Amino acid sequence: MCNLSVVSTNEGSEGRHVKGSPFLFTIRYGALEAPNCRVEGVGVHGTTINGVDNAVLAGEPQEFKMFTFDTYRNQIMAGGDFVEAVLVFQPTGKKFKCRVEDNEDGSYTVRYHTMLLGAYELHLQACSAAHGNSFGEVRRHMKTVAGSPWRIQSLDGHPCPAQTTASGPGVS
Repeated sequence: MCNLSVVSTNEGSEGRHVKGSPFLFTIRYGALEAPNCRVEGVGVHGTTINGVDNAVLAGEPQEFKMFTFDTYRNQIMAGGDFVEAVLVFQPTGKKFKCRVEDNEDGSYTVRYHTMLLGAYELHLQACSAAHGNSFGEVRRHMKTVAGSPWRIQSLDGHPCPAQTTASGPGVS
C-alpha cells in the first residue's frame, strides 16, 4: 500500500491538499520479462561429481525453480505465465522436454532426468500470459531466461537391478 498526497500548485491555492488527498493505492508487478527472471537449484547448475563440474547422474531426477520478475525487476507473485524448458543432447541435437509446474506464486518448478551419458544444454524460455492463452499464441513472444542455456554433463548413475542381466558360464 502506498500513500499519495496531492497538493495544488494553482495560484491562490496556498499549497492546500486536493480534496480526498492523501489517496491509498496498491502498486502491482507488471508482465513477466524473461531476461529478468532467475533460477536456483542443483538441477540447473549441477554439482561437482568426480571432478566434473555441472554434473548430474543419468536417470536421477533433477529439479530447479525459476522465479519470475517484471521489466522493473519487481518479483511476480502469481502464476499463469508460460514457461518452457528443453534439454538438448549435444552429440546429436536430440531434444527432450522438461516438466514445468506452475506453483501459482510466481515461481515454476522444472523437473527432468537425463538418460544418455554426455553433454546437454538446458534451454529455458518464458512469456507473459498477457500475450495469449495458449503456447500456440505466445510462441513467437517467448524470450530466453537470463543465463540460458546452461551446460550440464550427464554421468553414469547408480546401477538399476531391474535393468541388469547376467549371462555366461555358471549362470543358470
